[in-house]
Amino acid sequence: MDRKRQAFLEEWHATLQDLRDIGARISRPENRPAWISESASPGSQADQFLHAHYYQRTFDGRKANYAALFEQNHHHREQALAETVQWWRRLRTAPSSEEAMLNVTAPYLRTALAEQSLHSMTEEAFRQVCMRVHAIKDYARRVPNKAVGLPDDGTPYTIPDKVTALSKRIWNDKSTNGVRVNELLHYVLYGGSSEQLPDRLWQAVSDPKWKIDGLGISALGELVGWALPDRFPPRNGRTSKALRSLGYDVTVHVE
Repeated sequence: MDRKRQAFLEEWHATLQDLRDIGARISRPENRPAWISESASPGSQADQFLHAHYYQRTFDGRKANYAALFEQNHHHREQALAETVQWWRRLRTAPSSEEAMLNVTAPYLRTALAEQSLHSMTEEAFRQVCMRVHAIKDYARRVPNKAVGLPDDGTPYTIPDKVTALSKRIWNDKSTNGVRVNELLHYVLYGGSSEQLPDRLWQAVSDPKWKIDGLGISALGELVGWALPDRFPPRNGRTSKALRSLGYDVTVHVE
């Protein structure tokens, strides 16, 4: 477990620095598309830059070819990134949801995940957060109905239905030490020095005293990023796949 923890922390810190570097680069005035607010955090911009690249430039039909692109680009990472930055800066409109995410949703999540907000968080407030977090929505889409308390009778549930059911289950769940989800988020985000936050993140996904089923590394990595985007840019499975497609040798963490 100590070896796994050390490997996780080394990879997580290195990838965070890659994301910070990308955020600093694409948030420069000459690289930031006009539809992004000047106040948008560089870390959030890095996330949405990678979001747009992943969905617009890595898919061949229904499948993302990030593994093949990694083989193509890992010896030419700077060239691949520079070309993608040029593509990004020329976009006159957001390819999909990036404008709303950066200008509306990101500020909402930053406020909702602030320290004081977590102290007074309600089930509905947590549901609203879950509705805005890509990794949680993606997990809700895939999780069996029965696992989130929905009848497994063939009823076609929408993604909002599944997210609502998942958020309710997480909200009412506790770790083996009796920790609830708002307490877990407070501990990870604000329970010590910022330098030690990745250590607390590791605890949240590996230590039964803290772990809550349904909140894996992608969901927590993204939540941390929306709460503290400049120091800890959002990271989920899609972020890692997008980085790999550009030649970055990062781990795609499996929930």
